Amino acid sequence: MKTMRKVAILALAAVGVALAMPRASASCAQARLIAGCDGICAYVSSPGQHTIGPTGSLRGSFWAFGAGDPLVGVGIDNGSSVSGGNPNSNDDWLKNYFGQSLPYIAASWGNGGVDDCIDSGVVPQPRRTVILLDDAEAAAPGSRGYFLLLCKEVTALTANYDVYRLGTLGTASLPLTEIPYPRLLATSRVPGVSVTAVVKNAAADIVGGVLADPSCPALIRGYKLYTQVRSNASGEPTSRAKASGWTQQGTEIPTGSNSPPLTVSCGNATSVYLATGLVYDNGFETTKVSRHVRMPCDATIADRPPNFRLIRKPADIRRQ
Repeated sequence: MKTMRKVAILALAAVGVALAMPRASASCAQARLIAGCDGICAYVSSPGQHTIGPTGSLRGSFWAFGAGDPLVGVGIDNGSSVSGGNPNSNDDWLKNYFGQSLPYIAASWGNGGVDDCIDSGVVPQPRRTVILLDDAEAAAPGSRGYFLLLCKEVTALTANYDVYRLGTLGTASLPLTEIPYPRLLATSRVPGVSVTAVVKNAAADIVGGVLADPSCPALIRGYKLYTQVRSNASGEPTSRAKASGWTQQGTEIPTGSNSPPLTVSCGNATSVYLATGLVYDNGFETTKVSRHVRMPCDATIADRPPNFRLIRKPADIRRQ
């Protein structure tokens, strides 16, 4: 993050943030801001690619706690108002300014495309806005996915959701954390036919990733398992995007529970790659999966796991 050293620069930054805040629309009669700044900002940071805009890797959603729905046109949430790439760029709600490398949140319940209004009487009290962000490292074997959940409460109808209060102004204090990868508790294999695995409760290995007011209850509801079956000659998956060939296996597994046995069909000279995705309040999910683990489908030496080693007999040992 660049350091702002002069009062003049701080003043320009404040003007830039004010100009960049999104416009109001008919979603809420009063534009209720979801603000990452107060003159200066609490910035979002990620170990991933950390890029925003229409093709950026850092993506997000927001919704009214207990009243959102991932389907566009249903529930009380960001709807079709995406974090980057809206028809009106003023509605993009992950922004940066003056070449700043770290983005900040500048959303509004008045953005064009937002589904309904958080001031609706169906929203549970106290009213809370939840923001979900996800990111991933550049496509490569072993790349990782990341997430961050923010939850801010307001009690007055005229108040904004000042998410910067969950961090520290002027710092990169809203950090994403790694989506936990599958920890295998048990595995078995029918060579050339299938592999079976039991996975440890994913939530047990989450460190950080949630910044929330005390009134916000547990926001991570469960997890899902995703696989790719690939020939050993084709190598490992490289992308963390769910849309890049990851297939959901089974249904959502509640937080606190290990997975039931998962069996995946496969063939000779193939491997099953297994990754995790998290599920949050109201069924929202990240668009990324975790880094994967590999389960070879056959037991031949040619298909051994990467950490398999042959132990050769020393030359000076002879059979008696």
